[in-house]
Amino acid sequence: MKQLHAHLLHHHLPFPYNHFLSKLLSISSPSSATTTAADYALLLLTAHPTPTAFSFNVALRLFAASRPRTSLQLSLRMLRSALRPDAYTLPFLLLAAAQCPAPAFAVSAHALLQKLGLQSHDHTVHSLISMYSNLGRPHAARWVFDGILRRDVVSWNSMIKAYQAAGMKDDALRMFHAMVAEGAVAPNAVTVAVVLAACRDTGDLVLGRWLEEWVRSAGIEVGSLIGSALVGMYEKCGEMAEARRVFDGIADKDNVAWNALITGYAQNGMSKEAISLFHSMRQAGAR
Repeated sequence: MKQLHAHLLHHHLPFPYNHFLSKLLSISSPSSATTTAADYALLLLTAHPTPTAFSFNVALRLFAASRPRTSLQLSLRMLRSALRPDAYTLPFLLLAAAQCPAPAFAVSAHALLQKLGLQSHDHTVHSLISMYSNLGRPHAARWVFDGILRRDVVSWNSMIKAYQAAGMKDDALRMFHAMVAEGAVAPNAVTVAVVLAACRDTGDLVLGRWLEEWVRSAGIEVGSLIGSALVGMYEKCGEMAEARRVFDGIADKDNVAWNALITGYAQNGMSKEAISLFHSMRQAGAR
């Protein structure tokens, strides 16, 4: 592609920016945002005299997490052009503002979202809550949450995570209780894992046990996500037999589950068990 680009430029022929840029961006992913291909895509987008909204949106998605300042620069260029941001543009813009972090830009992006009438879109609302959470502003996240007319499980989870990330464990637990009491949306595995982390930090063994019972009665699989959270909660509360019981029942043990139990043994003065489990982990191929 670079050779074709050079050939067309050398012979003063028109280069099909939109076609090649869309192709190049579509085969890139956020995890490859630091590659040569991504840099070339950025070069094409910068040189493009009339980029499309689609090209900007894909580029913003590509760079928002790993190169947020690049993403913000692209968004500013888009805003200065005649192109109108849409419901797909703003979540990546909000993510980039949170990753930098750029709180002033974040507030401006929120205001723009309101001006364009896009605040009611589910993915933009979730992005707003996550953005304010990442910026350490849980009260602003709660203001957004309270304005949602029809809350889904993602919005509840985002708010619970925001409180948990801010160290407001009791508020996270109260939010979970409100979710259950409202009854309109059922907690999922992500909800349970986040609330179990709050139980671990607050030492709320009663709620932790209730959560495990609820998960099993609801027929939710205790996979690595919930299992590791349960192990961490039980070991922090000194219930190592319970932690081991849950660990043994996890079919797809990952490194988090292994390390949670090893840490629990070590912190509860059970060094022999910790060493033995470490060797078992190595034999199982985990690291």
